[in-house]
Amino acid sequence: MLLSKPVTIIFEDERDTVQIRDIASKIACSMGFDKTSCTETALAVSEIVGNAVKFVGGGNVNLRLSSNKKSLEIIVQDE
Repeated sequence: MLLSKPVTIIFEDERDTVQIRDIASKIACSMGFDKTSCTETALAVSEIVGNAVKFVGGGNVNLRLSSNKKSLEIIVQDE
C-alpha cells in the first residue's frame, strides 16, 4: 500500500483511530520499514489520533511520502 499521492483522513471516534493506525502501519511496511518501525509508527499514530479524539473530538490526518520517498510524513490536525 505505497502512497501515490497524499491522503487525508477525517477522524471522529475510536473506530477511526484504529483505521488510521492500520493504514499508517501498512504504508510504513510497504516502504520497507522494519517490523519494529512499523509497530512504532502504528503506536505513535494511535496515541496522537486517540488523544485528539478523546480531548478535542476529531480532526484529520494527512499522510504523504517525503520528497525523497524514504520517509512517511504524518500530520495530525485537531479541531
